[in-house]
Amino acid sequence: MLFVIYILAISVTVRYLHFLVIVQSCVTPSKPMHGKFKSEPRSKYYFENIVGYQCDSGHSLRGHERTKCLIHGNWSHAAPTCTGTLIVIV
Repeated sequence: MLFVIYILAISVTVRYLHFLVIVQSCVTPSKPMHGKFKSEPRSKYYFENIVGYQCDSGHSLRGHERTKCLIHGNWSHAAPTCTGTLIVIV
């Protein structure tokens, strides 16, 4: 009977260790030239925080409009670029 109790104690210990997670913060993402963040930038970003981007007037967004801070401290997508419209006057 003592042997069975010992195995149950190990099983419970392993189950609790499974939930140990270390969450790293993400560095502030880069802001595209001719663009900005949709919300106020934070001093720190943590798991599941989302950053949205928008371009200045006359520029179009190329890439992902949003990126998410992932559990290991990196972003889900690179910052987009904002490209302007080229007008040629002849």
